[in-house]
Amino acid sequence: MLVIFKMKSGKNMEQGSCDIGQQRAFQALSRLYNEGRFPHTILIQSGDQRLADEVVRFFASKLLACDDHRNHVDFFMVSPSGASSQIVADDIRVLIANIQSSPRVGRSKVAYVQHAEAMNKYAANSFLMTLEEPPDDTIIFLSAVSKYDLLPTILSRCITFKLHSEPRYISTTLEKITNMYESWLNSLNVKTSFNLAIMEMYKILSYIDANFDGLAEEMSMAKPELLKILIANLEQKATKIFRENPQIVLKLHKIVGIFEKNKYFIAINCNIVAFLERCFILTARFFEKNSSKGG
Repeated sequence: MLVIFKMKSGKNMEQGSCDIGQQRAFQALSRLYNEGRFPHTILIQSGDQRLADEVVRFFASKLLACDDHRNHVDFFMVSPSGASSQIVADDIRVLIANIQSSPRVGRSKVAYVQHAEAMNKYAANSFLMTLEEPPDDTIIFLSAVSKYDLLPTILSRCITFKLHSEPRYISTTLEKITNMYESWLNSLNVKTSFNLAIMEMYKILSYIDANFDGLAEEMSMAKPELLKILIANLEQKATKIFRENPQIVLKLHKIVGIFEKNKYFIAINCNIVAFLERCFILTARFFEKNSSKGG
C-alpha cells in the first residue's frame, strides 16, 4: 500500500511545528512502510509533542485502516498520570496484556507510550521483554523529547527517528518568566546582596507557581515536558548574559551544571517550584561566593 501524504493545516499545526511531510524521519518511516519493512518498535524523538502525536496518528490510521485511531479497539496508549506525572508499572502491565492478545479487528495492533521518559524504573523494566520481542501483529511507538532521557536498556530496543521542530509560538507567560529570570541574573552580576537576591527569587517562583498549570494548558504540554522547555529557556538567557560579559563566561557552565545536577528532583515528585527554588538558591550562592573573584 502506497503512503499518500495528507497533512493537517489547521490552527495547531500553524502554531506548532512544520508539516510532517517535510520531515526526513517521516519520509524514512514512509519508505519503510511502503517497502514492508516497518519497524516493530519506534521511538519518535521530538521537542514538539504535537509533531510526535501527528506521526503516530498518521501511521496508526494506516496500520489499523481507520480514520480515528484513538477510538479503535486495537489502539492502546499510556501517558503520564497522577500527582507524580509518571508512567507506573501497572500502566505498562495493562498495555502489555492488551498487546499480547489477538487483534479484535483486522490484523494489526498499535501501542503508543507518550512521554516515554516519564516511565519510572519499575515500568521501564516491565516493558523491556515486550520491547525486545513485540508480537508480530503489533507496532509499538514511544515518544520522548530526548532519547537520552530513557534508560539505555529501553533505548537499545528501539529504532529512533528524530523530528526537527520549528520554534513554538510565543507565550507571553513563558516570555515573562524568562525575562524575570534574565533581570534577576543581571542583578546578581552587579553583586546585589544575597538577601535581596533571595527576595527577588521568590517573586519569580511565586509567579511560576501561580501560572504554570495555565501555561501547560496554553501550550498543550505535559508538565514534565514544559519544565524542560522552561529550563532550556532559562539556560538560553544565562548564555546570552554571559556571552555579553566575557569576564564571567566560566560561570555559565556552573549555572547550567546546577540545573543538570538537580534534575533528579523532577523524578522524585515533579515539584516544579521546589526544583527551581533549589536551582535558584544554588545560583545565588554561587555568585555570592565568587563575586570577588571576577569570573
